[in-house]
Amino acid sequence: MPTPLDRATQSKSAFIAFAGIVAAVGAWTIWGSGPMFPPEADPSGGKTLKA
Repeated sequence: MPTPLDRATQSKSAFIAFAGIVAAVGAWTIWGSGPMFPPEADPSGGKTLKA
């Protein structure tokens, strides 16, 4: 006798919704959370002077 959990895991729409959520979280992690390669800090530790 299938349980409600068995029926939910066999549903294609539930799988597609879960896959969409995973894809959205992945895209947000890669592109939306800030710079992928942040600039490095000044290695001298001092202020730069403009001429």
